[in-house]
Amino acid sequence: MPISVINRLRNWEIQEPAWSSLLAFYLRQLGQPKASLNLLVAGDQTVRGLNRRWRSVDVATDVLSFPALPGRPPKGFSGHLGDLALDWHYVLRHYPRFEASLNRETALLLLHGCLHLCGQHHDNPAQEAALWRQQRRLLKSAGRRADALPLPVRR
Repeated sequence: MPISVINRLRNWEIQEPAWSSLLAFYLRQLGQPKASLNLLVAGDQTVRGLNRRWRSVDVATDVLSFPALPGRPPKGFSGHLGDLALDWHYVLRHYPRFEASLNRETALLLLHGCLHLCGQHHDNPAQEAALWRQQRRLLKSAGRRADALPLPVRR
């Protein structure tokens, strides 16, 4: 199934095939190689609007996930997992938070969104610890894909 990367950033260019490739790698690692997802890369106004509309939280944030299914999809699911929205301006303003390079930080946020689409959450300390362990393991396995993720560039 396809992975769509939709760039809604004015004056920014994204190497969409590289981003799609990283997302496909994550889905394979998560047992969902046939699943599809959409990634919207946008700015504060768009992502804040989505956060307000769908979560009733009127603030910008780094990444939002909108799972198409309740709970965890079965392994090998071949439908649409859902949609992600990454606020590139928020990511730039708040870097560094999690990783030493902006490439890896962006890759981590994309992974975090994929984990949510696959039914994993951090509603309590035990879930959060398990999620971070899995993120660290998968980000490490992504290796060069994460390290060399081409960042958006100004046109």
